[in-house]
Amino acid sequence: MNGGPTPATGVTLFADLPAASTFGSANGATCTRQGQGPGDGALTCEVGAIAPDSSATVMIVVTPTEPGTLTLAAKVFADQPDPNRTDNSATETTTVTR
Repeated sequence: MNGGPTPATGVTLFADLPAASTFGSANGATCTRQGQGPGDGALTCEVGAIAPDSSATVMIVVTPTEPGTLTLAAKVFADQPDPNRTDNSATETTTVTR
């Protein structure tokens, strides 16, 4: 969510892939994967511009390789300085069972 008074440009999302997973796909941005093994590396996603009081959604799909807890952490950055960086990250946790 861009809560600022001006557009956020050059918005980039960085996501650390869960270790016990393989990358499936990403929608909502142009993403590049770093590394090729299971849970290897991260994604860099070019989101672009977000208008004031608007948001963008990037859906990242992974396939678990074993039971347990999968955690995906993501951070976003833009070309402009952000006076409130506390809302520039998110974590999603899922429990995988057999």
